[in-house]
Amino acid sequence: MPAAPVPPPSPNCNRQLTAQVVALDQVYTYNRLGSYNPTGMMYALREDVEALDTKAPIGPGNARIRTDKRPRPLALRANVGDCLTVEFFNYLAPTRSAIPSPSQSQPGVSRASGSNNGWSFLRKVLPAWVLTPSYDRVKSLLQGKPAGGLWFNLGAELEFDDEHRQDSPATRTASIHMQGLQYLAQKSDGAWVGTNVSSLVSPGGSTKYTWYADHEGVFFFYSMGASFGGQGDGGSTVHGLFGALNVEPAGSSWYRSQVTGKTLEAVTQSRNPDGTPVIDYEVKDASGRPLLAILDSSNAIRHGDLEALITGYERTVMGTKTSIDTGSFREFTAIYHDEIKAVQAFDELEWNPTFHSVRDGFGINYGVAGLGAELIANRAKIGPTKDCVTCEYEEFFLESWANGDPAMNVEKDASGKATQALYPDDPTNVHHSYLGDPVRIRNIHAGPAETHVFHLHAHQWKYSPGVEDSNYLDSQTIGPGSTFTYDINYGGSGNRNFTPGDSIHHCHLYPHFAQGMWALWRVHDVFESGTSDRKLPDAEIKNGTPNPAVVPLPNRVMPPMPTYVATSVVDASSGKTVTRPAFPGFPFYIAGMTGRRAPQAPLDLEFDGGLPRHIVTRAVGPVTYGASGRFDVDPSALNIKLLPQAGTPMEKNAIAFHAGEFPNASSVGTLYGDTAAGYSAYTPQGGTGRFTVNGRKGVAGAPFADPCPANASVRNYRAAYLQIDMQRINRAGWHDPQARLMVLNEDVPATQDGLRPPEPFFFRAESGECINFYATNLIPAHLAPDDFQIYTPTDVIGQHIHLVKFDVTAADGAGNGWNYEDGTLSSDTVAERIHLANAAGGAFAADGNVSETGTRVTLAAPATHPR
Repeated sequence: MPAAPVPPPSPNCNRQLTAQVVALDQVYTYNRLGSYNPTGMMYALREDVEALDTKAPIGPGNARIRTDKRPRPLALRANVGDCLTVEFFNYLAPTRSAIPSPSQSQPGVSRASGSNNGWSFLRKVLPAWVLTPSYDRVKSLLQGKPAGGLWFNLGAELEFDDEHRQDSPATRTASIHMQGLQYLAQKSDGAWVGTNVSSLVSPGGSTKYTWYADHEGVFFFYSMGASFGGQGDGGSTVHGLFGALNVEPAGSSWYRSQVTGKTLEAVTQSRNPDGTPVIDYEVKDASGRPLLAILDSSNAIRHGDLEALITGYERTVMGTKTSIDTGSFREFTAIYHDEIKAVQAFDELEWNPTFHSVRDGFGINYGVAGLGAELIANRAKIGPTKDCVTCEYEEFFLESWANGDPAMNVEKDASGKATQALYPDDPTNVHHSYLGDPVRIRNIHAGPAETHVFHLHAHQWKYSPGVEDSNYLDSQTIGPGSTFTYDINYGGSGNRNFTPGDSIHHCHLYPHFAQGMWALWRVHDVFESGTSDRKLPDAEIKNGTPNPAVVPLPNRVMPPMPTYVATSVVDASSGKTVTRPAFPGFPFYIAGMTGRRAPQAPLDLEFDGGLPRHIVTRAVGPVTYGASGRFDVDPSALNIKLLPQAGTPMEKNAIAFHAGEFPNASSVGTLYGDTAAGYSAYTPQGGTGRFTVNGRKGVAGAPFADPCPANASVRNYRAAYLQIDMQRINRAGWHDPQARLMVLNEDVPATQDGLRPPEPFFFRAESGECINFYATNLIPAHLAPDDFQIYTPTDVIGQHIHLVKFDVTAADGAGNGWNYEDGTLSSDTVAERIHLANAAGGAFAADGNVSETGTRVTLAAPATHPR
């Protein structure tokens, strides 16, 4: 007989790591408008789980995530060469009927009875809206306020919960199945396959799984207990039972990346002369749990944060000439998931086929911010944009000035008004870093169904990290179960030109994007301490929303502390006191107004058509809704505040800071051979160095981060956006009466007259050249309804581009986060706003602020474009 096969030798583990992990039923809320998963499932560290009923033992059906911790997918970590043993506990309810209700799973919920135009019902955290037969959806939207009855009560909740419990898997066994890592034994498969012994766990049971981390990367884990069925045929995965194991370079240490201000203060041992903190990264709380360190002294994982600081290693498989490794990086984990289970904030997002495609349907890390709910909320006059009459359609749905940051969880009062944002260390779908921080993004497609394209604005990476000749990307197609690491090139945060601001990442398939699959990466240019003065403004929440404390990378210089007036500070290089102008940091110097669309950037307008840079502050007098189409908004007059073309005083200070014009800046060279500016600064250990900024003066399209070196050749392109009746678009002779395209300015007449055939717009440049792109918008301010198209406001057009360098605040072709709205207004819109401003008595003159102050000025008639 042949000899029995000899099993391979067990790997030699550098370290034996441990973690205690629980699977539990956990409701989670997707955004501030209230869509949520009533039968969510998740993994969590056992010490982050508490009993629903403290009088009974914690266990199946009696467990929830700590109420001060936001439900997020679990991220575990190991270094190359480590073994990780997870002791796994199944706390899922033993039957579907025993799944906790949302009010049990996430307490602190407020309900009100009675009716006040139907809106006095709102629960504080988890609004689930119940419609009475008298509720008129269409009339509510058209008249701009609720029509008919809308209510919520406990009895309705019980019936509601029973219905949704049936969407949860009937199979209640669970496991951790790890993709891509070596098992040290078959029982660590977390499955029941073929004739193998089952490694699934029934409710109340536990087991141990051990894996060996043999190479860097991100690895996807999920449960094989209920692997199919339900929405998207995704089983328990579609309910959120998934996570990530990030394998870091050998020898590295890991720390939390964002915490509360209270936690940062607890690890601050003293202050540098400029006010930045000197940090002890190994401080523990009273129970012995590390405050920042993810791994404790016994090699147990004590924090499951998606974001982390990775530092202290000497070698990594990543790094190229365009991404020089410096021994530390900030790590973001972005888990894309689709076919989500969601109770929509507005039921029309389910039953109306037109709205179904913009419901909350696709998520990142249990957060969703879809277009549909934001648009309906605006028309229903609830939420932060309730007074925004220019928030007409999709142009505002990515703007934090209008909506607040994406995927925020809030507490509401009995009238339905948000009173505070929750989870101050993790309030929204925003990643945080400091300008110049190295960054690696760990991206997972958890599935279960669709293909997505991860696209990141204003930053790039190599397809194969560590391979010089690999393709240079800012987009990556991902399928269910796939994982990628994006080692961000040219220094990471802010790219080669050190741009502050908000860079969005999203699925590039627009229906998925519009259904909520997007998040922001915020690059900060001052130190973020998580204190109350750093709260972000909000149109609904009076005291603002939390800005997490962003923990600095060890041994890396920190940005300056924010200043709100001219302030005396100590220069790190000379020890002398200097006066720093007011510089509150991004986004506080952007001249925006909460609950409104963002303004265009300073220096941006070459020709304003008679309407200078401005903000629409509010409507004056009656507003007509729905006259030309369901989403038509016709105010009778508008209060408009003009803004200085060169910037407000605070914007001018920010332009000067990034140009290296504040005291004691000096010219510095970067790792990539560029010339920038650097300010003397301190590290969290008290060392000194230079905090690097762009170092070039602000220009049109790039007030803070001009990407063009002084000696670069320049190409100028002038183009116009047109609408034409495009003939013969197929062999059947069809035509598109509202076709929209881009042409060079000199081709406008021939294209409009049908003498030049329409074609895609191409323009070219050589590597190393700089492009100035001037755009003119000749397109109508709306798409008219027809057999294929609903009435759609289209008052602004932006020009987004991939792969090249630009100032993300002002040249992204969008209005993402707290950035400016980078677009060109329609000539129709310019004329309309001039008329409506004059109808209100004239626009408020520019005086350096955004309030309705100053002299009213009559705006002249719209001017014809000189070209």
